[in-house]
Amino acid sequence: EQKRTAPASTPTSRRNADVFTMADDGRPFRLGVRLLELELKSGGDACCAMRVDDGPEQKSVAFAKAGTLAPWLANFSFWVAHPESSSLTIRATDGGKQLGVVSAPLASAVWDRDSKKDLPAPTWLDLSDGAGRVRAQLIVLKAPPAGAPHELKVLVGTWNVGNEPPPADLTSWLQCGQGRPKGGSRPPSRRNSTDDLAAATAGDLPAAPAKDDDSSASSKASSAKLPPVAPRDVANAAGAESDDSETDAEPDSSVGKKGKKGKKGKKDKKPQPPPPVPIPESGVAPKKFGTYDMVVVGCQEGDYDPRDGFDKCEDDWVACLANTLGDSYSLHCKNTLGQMRICAFVRADVAPAVHHWLKSTEATGLGHIMNNKGGVGISCRVWDTSVCFINSHLAAHDDMRKRRDDDFAEIVGGCRFGEKLECTEAFHHLVWMGDLNYRCEWGLEPGAEIKRKPTEERFNAMLAKVKGGPPGRAEIFKHDQLTCSRLAGDAFMGFQEGDPAKSHMPTFKVQREPGFNYKTQRTPAWCDRVLWKTAEGFSAKQTTLTAAGDVGTSDHKPVAAGLTLELLAHSATVHIEDDDPSAAAEPMSPMSPAPDRAVSAFDVALDMSPQESAGASPGKVRRTQTVDATKSTSVKDAPFIRKLFQSLCFCAYPSNEWSAPTSRWILRFEELSATNLVASDINGKSDPYVVFFASVLEDPGKYAGPGVKNPKWRTKTIKTNLNPVWPCDGKSVPTLPLAVSQADVIGREHLLIRVMDQDTLSSDDLIGSARLYLGDFGDAIRAGKGGKIEKLIGLTSKGRRAGELMLSLVLEKNPHYAA
Repeated sequence: EQKRTAPASTPTSRRNADVFTMADDGRPFRLGVRLLELELKSGGDACCAMRVDDGPEQKSVAFAKAGTLAPWLANFSFWVAHPESSSLTIRATDGGKQLGVVSAPLASAVWDRDSKKDLPAPTWLDLSDGAGRVRAQLIVLKAPPAGAPHELKVLVGTWNVGNEPPPADLTSWLQCGQGRPKGGSRPPSRRNSTDDLAAATAGDLPAAPAKDDDSSASSKASSAKLPPVAPRDVANAAGAESDDSETDAEPDSSVGKKGKKGKKGKKDKKPQPPPPVPIPESGVAPKKFGTYDMVVVGCQEGDYDPRDGFDKCEDDWVACLANTLGDSYSLHCKNTLGQMRICAFVRADVAPAVHHWLKSTEATGLGHIMNNKGGVGISCRVWDTSVCFINSHLAAHDDMRKRRDDDFAEIVGGCRFGEKLECTEAFHHLVWMGDLNYRCEWGLEPGAEIKRKPTEERFNAMLAKVKGGPPGRAEIFKHDQLTCSRLAGDAFMGFQEGDPAKSHMPTFKVQREPGFNYKTQRTPAWCDRVLWKTAEGFSAKQTTLTAAGDVGTSDHKPVAAGLTLELLAHSATVHIEDDDPSAAAEPMSPMSPAPDRAVSAFDVALDMSPQESAGASPGKVRRTQTVDATKSTSVKDAPFIRKLFQSLCFCAYPSNEWSAPTSRWILRFEELSATNLVASDINGKSDPYVVFFASVLEDPGKYAGPGVKNPKWRTKTIKTNLNPVWPCDGKSVPTLPLAVSQADVIGREHLLIRVMDQDTLSSDDLIGSARLYLGDFGDAIRAGKGGKIEKLIGLTSKGRRAGELMLSLVLEKNPHYAA
């Protein structure tokens, strides 16, 4: 390991925001910092505060007594202007008192995977004044060239663990190209599975990633760390059965009296799989890179007694995942709600590009308070691309389809990640996984009563279809409740999914043993699913979809889906991040309820070409300030007395007087109207207005009239109307000035839209939201002329239809622009 010493003096000044111009070719850099150890002579609960040059500062949480941080609290990411001349400053502080400081140049931290070199080694940095030292790993990455294919390969796993200790070896589920440890899970049983399980589960999707040439060596190394699954007593396993929190009327006929649920069954000592072996400092010096850039795993019913060597169930579970994924991944974010967990592992060479982790939860259990059902989510940015992952456990039973649809809507309405739109509209990519509990209504007459326990005749008929391979499974899957709800717009509207029936056997309700051996109390169903929703102008595709039949500790089989998500990394861009110590104090802290302030402003584009940007000074940069609207469904922008007076006087609110735009390009509305809006008031009507925001719009505070608090780009309010038409006269609808002139930037951005209901006695309510892709305007700017987008946009609220917005938006050069 290298060693550096603090300079005689280190700048400690702060400023509210920092501007970073890009390298000569316009490609951005990001610095990844992983804090590994902190040794101080004075001791205490110290933390580290870091900044690049004179940029925004990020703070770690307090180090443990051992001088280390948990992996998900140890990773930080910064924009970097010019690594060859930039440095990272680290301050060790205790209770606001600075203990020591050190500055580390970044030139030697630049790394390129194509170089075939090892990752930069961790470095011991000596703090000033003899205060101690900090050990950190610094990696600087450069974004791909503009226009080059840029993708994020993600493996998404979901599993209802069944409140039983999982196998320490989960490689058959989470296949990341790390090889298959010897002596893993036993071969599948064949009691009521197909004669040839491999043939039955075959599909046309690509197979899981193949082993690399050195997989055998990796297998030998892994086998020492991942012991085989211990045999289980089938009767006792069935006795401990939770059946997805359902209560069986009778025990499974295939299990004897010992298998009946009861106190005696609970007292029986059950053999447990051996515990995993924790891997210290995973991802620091990987011997082999995994296949995927990121692995995100969600589990449900993940509460069991931790095994020897672990104090908490969560630690046991995380170690299982870390062992399986190998030494090139480290845990960057995790979130928990009751028995639901979600963990995001990032490969070491990708980690610097991943930043701004946030998390949120929403309980939908009994009284919408109990956390046995609901959703738990995390979000991040990869370069300039926003990505969100939600793991959910929805209501059980065949006859509860509507409740599951409502659970989805409640999770969408309640899971907020500091964004201005609901999660189904706020991100470039949203991936949803979990035990969604939707069943198949095959074999039922239309309108027939749906019973929770199938008849013996129906169960046997479904089993025969399942055993028939993909064609038979496809026939059953035509009656899948989730697919019906998705197509009807009742839940998961706009989401995409692979073909579970073609790819693998039903994952529920199976015996707790290897193989797809189904219990007679429930109909076989694809309860465990992975879906995704991608914003217009971006693409996502599924590469693999599998179910791990040889994992036999739960009544659900684990499911894994490989996804490739298109990424965005702007060139010729200036990145500004607000210096907010309170927001940076704990990077992994929950963001629910969401703050009333913007977490950060991410993207600011230069008003010049990439060639010009290299020598640009910060003073020549035009900053894009994202509109500071609230992140929840309410807007509190006017005092009560003022709002009441305006309502009594039937005034259209607000009466903002906007000054003339000074930007080079402007967006002007020629038509703006809405139809079929959802009623928000007790009179069956709404008082709608529209708010616009985007990272490429100029700050509305620059153009708002005097006395306007919390200015927004918004229309005037139309009273008592579900089909409003806003006059595009320059007064009722604002002209939107663009802060960006680059075609490649505008062509990848969206105009975000919220239709709000103005209330007098309470906070304003969200009617619906949407986003408009500006891709055509990028082509227009590239051609040096204006353009027009005419489009009917669907509004959504809680993931469901909330009306339509018809607009005609014109891009044109600003006649008031002064070059």
